[in-house]
Amino acid sequence: MQKLKADFDQGVRSTRSKESRYYEYHILKARQNNDKTLVRKLISERSRAPATDFGSDELKRLVYVRYADD
Repeated sequence: MQKLKADFDQGVRSTRSKESRYYEYHILKARQNNDKTLVRKLISERSRAPATDFGSDELKRLVYVRYADD
């Protein structure tokens, strides 16, 4: 089982989503312009967007779960 897991796993961390990168860029620009209301608005919108792209093929993990039914 360990060899199968070692062969299957790839990548270190999942890639960031496009939405997450979009919000980070615009938050940075708003901070540079000292626009605090826009920063707060963008941060609240960013919290609703997924941070990572889970559909990416760059990160794969195999997890073995042993299930026993009494």
